[in-house]
Amino acid sequence: MKYIYEEMTKKVFVNIKDVGKTYFSSCDNCENNCCSAPMVVFAPLVLDDFQYVYKNFPIQFAYINKELKALMLINKGEGSCKYYKDNKCQIYEERPPACKMFPISPFLNDFYISSKCQALSSDESKGKLICDEKSVNDDFLHPRVNNFVEKLENTTKFLDTIKDDLVKSIKVSGTQLYNYDGQSDNLYIDMYKNSLVHL
Repeated sequence: MKYIYEEMTKKVFVNIKDVGKTYFSSCDNCENNCCSAPMVVFAPLVLDDFQYVYKNFPIQFAYINKELKALMLINKGEGSCKYYKDNKCQIYEERPPACKMFPISPFLNDFYISSKCQALSSDESKGKLICDEKSVNDDFLHPRVNNFVEKLENTTKFLDTIKDDLVKSIKVSGTQLYNYDGQSDNLYIDMYKNSLVHL
């Protein structure tokens, strides 16, 4: 197990299949500043995430590996999330899905876990079970993971309908962000537009 954790640190996120039973203690007293740049700047979104994000964070669009993605902008490439003060999240109960599930991250039908999280251990006396090689403890999941592949596909279809109406926004950490400049009465576009007050 020690070897697995040493190997984990060579990658940012590792498939839970390669990790085995893992326990999570607490974010208290952590010095990693996970809510700060450059460790975290963006979080990818599916459409369902918009409702959990738009009241507190700006939603932006960007081409990541030539694919158009929707992103939550956590900071502008420097400093910490504006809600992270005195080593605590000021909107903890309203924090978005990516924050609620961290250090877990879904990708298609798999789950990955952050190798940089200091609260993880293979020692069951060090916290609560977060995952084993087959699944993630439900206490660490968010409803966004239900039918996640379908949600990704729906998001891709939505992004395809707006890609011709994108204009350059700001550039953050070398990534060009885009705003939607078209006309639409779509619910997701409404949430996106309302989120821009945080940009």
